[in-house]
Amino acid sequence: MIGIYSNSKTWGGVEVLVTRLAEYLYKRDIPFCVIEPPGTRLHEDLRWAKLIDPSSTGLLADQIRHLFLPNVAKLQDPDFPRVECGGARLFSWVVHPNEPFRSFFPFSGKLLDSLGYKGVALLQALMPRHSTLLQSLFNLLCTGKSLAVMDGATTRALHFFYPSLTGNPILIPIPAPEYAACSDKKIRASEIAIGYLGRLDAFKFSALGPFVDTELRRLAKLKSVQLHLVAEGPHMKKLREVCANAKVSLHEHGFQPNATARQTIFSQTDLAVTMGTAALDIASTGQACMIIDPALGKMARPQTSFRLVHEIEMFTLGEYRDFPGYVEGLHDFNEIIELSQTETISNAAKDYVTNHHALDKSFGSLIKAIDGSMLTVAEVGEVMRDVESSFKSLRHCRLRNLIP
Repeated sequence: MIGIYSNSKTWGGVEVLVTRLAEYLYKRDIPFCVIEPPGTRLHEDLRWAKLIDPSSTGLLADQIRHLFLPNVAKLQDPDFPRVECGGARLFSWVVHPNEPFRSFFPFSGKLLDSLGYKGVALLQALMPRHSTLLQSLFNLLCTGKSLAVMDGATTRALHFFYPSLTGNPILIPIPAPEYAACSDKKIRASEIAIGYLGRLDAFKFSALGPFVDTELRRLAKLKSVQLHLVAEGPHMKKLREVCANAKVSLHEHGFQPNATARQTIFSQTDLAVTMGTAALDIASTGQACMIIDPALGKMARPQTSFRLVHEIEMFTLGEYRDFPGYVEGLHDFNEIIELSQTETISNAAKDYVTNHHALDKSFGSLIKAIDGSMLTVAEVGEVMRDVESSFKSLRHCRLRNLIP
């Protein structure tokens, strides 16, 4: 049996991934369970599947032969069944570029928000032993064939954080279903309607907010600009303020199930701007979809060059635009608007998703990789104990005391 350790408190691309993986395994009669607490949106959506509360993992531990973490940060989850599932083979996926560093380094949150990627070298210099332990952890995962990355951005980020890696993670692109085109597309002449699908937390707002404040503000001086938002999150108020200042009309559709969300974006907008799994879902309908990139540092410049989904490289569905190895886009926003109006782009969007992110292809590679992992949960747990001990001791120190 494959145990999928989710234990999620939010809803986003990772949870969509878990839902789709569960459906994929079910249709192929591959035994699995999802470790997820009651009361979450994911738990409600997967009521048909074998679900187990994280506190009760021991009840199925003797049946779980492979434990899959859709997010590598879950290794340090307090409920992670390190002992109960010690004999299971472990496999994890990196689905966010900064997760391998930010989740494992104390003080990294606020410091990186303030200093951006310059803060990485500072933290590594201040905490050399902790940095060495993490280097050992990710070396172990890579050489043990127990770690995958979702795209070029996560690959570049992992090597930036841990440059002495002796192995390479497996590259498995995010899967997306192949959809038939949605219906009832509106034609507009005197206005342009932009769509966004996804969460609206600080990470996503760092991409959408500056885009509205620069590109859509400029466009709103020439014609009516509508922004249709299928989203929810703590930065809704900030986005309302940015839209009002930029003279952009905001239409809030709230959270919607995936099929409804895709239909809303397709029927109500001329162009979608988003990132991650949402970009694939929108592009698969034949909607023109552009990638917008987030920023880590608060002083990062707004994005000025963009690419449509079918133009992305190494499956990269968004990359921090202030990352030292950042790969810029191909077009300015005016060019994107012109390109998005052609049927050629619609076909290219659908073809890209079908050819590079098909469920059978990506999940087939994932199942093969899970089966090929050479490490057990217990073996990784031995290294994680040292990492956690170091993390806790550092958290009890004041950051200023670490500075010579």
